[in-house]
Amino acid sequence: QMGTQKDFKLEVLSDNDSWKLFEKIAGDDIRMNNKDKSIAQNVAKCCDGLSLFIVIVAKALRKKHVSTWKENLIKLKRFYEQG
Repeated sequence: QMGTQKDFKLEVLSDNDSWKLFEKIAGDDIRMNNKDKSIAQNVAKCCDGLSLFIVIVAKALRKKHVSTWKENLIKLKRFYEQG
């Protein structure tokens, strides 16, 4: 039929897979000290395993200063809490 679309069932990524994807997209910026890496891991967790969201956030934060990562982590947590 014309105009119909096939439905695709998408699963959310595990925490580990989410982190691997985030790390791959963010690149060298993730290879930081443990405290900063923890911030990055928390940012990835706030993406709730949604691969597109992970890619968008990781690309947006790539090459940004750690202070920007912290600010966005706060915003993501606020967004997550509000639903």
